[in-house]
Amino acid sequence: MVPAMAETATLSKADKRLRDELAERLLRREAKIAEDLRLIDEDKDALRKLSEDAGEGFKVEIAGLGTVEVKAGRAAEITGTSPQLIVGGFLGLTPARQRKLVEDGLVEIVDVVKRAAKPSVTVRL
Repeated sequence: MVPAMAETATLSKADKRLRDELAERLLRREAKIAEDLRLIDEDKDALRKLSEDAGEGFKVEIAGLGTVEVKAGRAAEITGTSPQLIVGGFLGLTPARQRKLVEDGLVEIVDVVKRAAKPSVTVRL
C-alpha cells in the first residue's frame, strides 16, 4: 500500500494495518455496488420526472418488498421579508454610531462559528 499522506507518529503498527484493511474493504465494497448505485440514481431521476410531469407526488407499495414515496416538487416562493444588515455599511460607521445601533437593539453582534465536523471519508474508484 502506498501512503497518500504523511504517517503520524501516534499510529501503532496494528492501527496502521487495521486502517489499511478497512480502507481496502471499503474500496472493494464500493466497487461491488457502484453499478447498482448508478442504476438506483437513474431510477430515482425517472421517478422524479414522472412526479414532475404529473404535477403531484405518489406512493407505490410492493407487497413483501417495501414502499417508494415520491413527494411532489415545488417552486421557490417568497414567504415574507426580513431586514438585512449591510455589513460593509455598518463597519464603515464610526464606532460611536455602531455602538448606538447596538445599544438601541437594532444590531446584535454575534459570534461567527465554524461548524464542527467529524472526519470525512472519500472513496475514489
